Amino acid sequence: MVVKDASSMQEGNVGDTVFYRLKLSDLPINLERVWKGKIESVYSSFVLVSSLDEGYEGLREAVWPSQVVKIERNAHAESFKV
Repeated sequence: MVVKDASSMQEGNVGDTVFYRLKLSDLPINLERVWKGKIESVYSSFVLVSSLDEGYEGLREAVWPSQVVKIERNAHAESFKV
């Protein structure tokens, strides 16, 4: 998945950590809150993440490129082309 970051284009891979905001359709209470999840699967238009946030650990959800704030690479992440 290629996402646009404030400074550059980044690619997310399984095992990377993604920081994202909820979609408006999720009716977030705090629009500016940034959530954190580990990428479990990469699809052509979104990634499936497992939440790393306290109280939400293990919650799985789809994250779209428009939601992504940044991606942190995991040195042991599985890299592959979609």
